Amino acid sequence: MQNKDLRLILGTIHRFPDQWLIVGLIYPPKPPDGTEARVQPQFDFS
Repeated sequence: MQNKDLRLILGTIHRFPDQWLIVGLIYPPKPPDGTEARVQPQFDFS
């Protein structure tokens, strides 16, 4: 798993909005040049 980049998907529960839970894991391949991949925002909250 050294050539993978582990990412955690986090979420909350309605009863406990201040506590975060891991709801999923993804591990995409690392970029070949060793630089960190740029994460694109999925939502615009502004």
